[in-house]
Amino acid sequence: MSATTSMNSSRLAAVRTRRDAVAVERALRALEDAARGSSNVMPALIDAARAWATVAVDANRVAAM
Repeated sequence: MSATTSMNSSRLAAVRTRRDAVAVERALRALEDAARGSSNVMPALIDAARAWATVAVDANRVAAM
């Protein structure tokens, strides 16, 4: 593992530890609802980012639908 990869993994772990898991889950549910319907998903994506959901989590959640 490169030093950069190791540093990024450590930073991601720190974010996951500090973020509010309930707020992330709420934001991801709202993203799913927007993606299922005909709503613009951008506001839900922004809310997910503000809750510190990662892009990978966002994408995996929508892809799993």
